[in-house]
Amino acid sequence: MIKAVVYKSNTGFTEKYAMMLSEEISIPVVSIDKAKIILQSNDEIIYLGWIFAGMIQGYKKACKKYQVKAVCAVGMSEDTKKYVEDLHKVNGIKEKPLFYLQGGVDKAKQKGFYKFVFNMVTNMLLKNMNKKNEEEIEDDEIKAVYNMQHGCDFVSLENLKPAIDWYNNLKLKADL
Repeated sequence: MIKAVVYKSNTGFTEKYAMMLSEEISIPVVSIDKAKIILQSNDEIIYLGWIFAGMIQGYKKACKKYQVKAVCAVGMSEDTKKYVEDLHKVNGIKEKPLFYLQGGVDKAKQKGFYKFVFNMVTNMLLKNMNKKNEEEIEDDEIKAVYNMQHGCDFVSLENLKPAIDWYNNLKLKADL
C-alpha cells in the first residue's frame, strides 16, 4: 500500500500539487529530503518532481530508495501527448503511470544556476522572436515569454484529477 506522497520542488509549484494530492487521497506528504527520516527503504510512494531540461528532478533518487508506483512531473509547458512520451523516454519510466502537471513560473524564487539558465532561456526566446516578422511569431511563443517575464500559476485540482482517479482506482481494486 502506498505510504506517502513524496516530492522535490524548486519554486513551490510541485509542493502545492503534492499538498493537494495528499489532501485528496488522505496520504501523508513529505519532501524527498525528509523522506529518509520518515519512510522505510522500499516503501511504496507516489513521486512528484519538477522538470529541468527534460529530467524529473529527484526521480532517480526516489527510485533507488522507494517503490515508486506513479510519477507526477511538474513543468511550465502545456500538456501534450508528445511531451509526456518524451518524459517517459528521457526519464526511463516504463511500467508505471506518469502524469504531467502544468505548474508555473515564479522568477523571484529562481536561485543560482537555475536562475542563470532561466534568464538565458528567456533571453534566447526573446531574441528568436525578435528575428521574426510579426506574422511569423506563434501565439505559444508570446505566451511562453510573457509567462516567463511576468510569472504564472497553473496549479489546479483539475490538472491533478487523472492522478487522483488513478489512485482511487488502485485503492478500489485493493479493497476488493
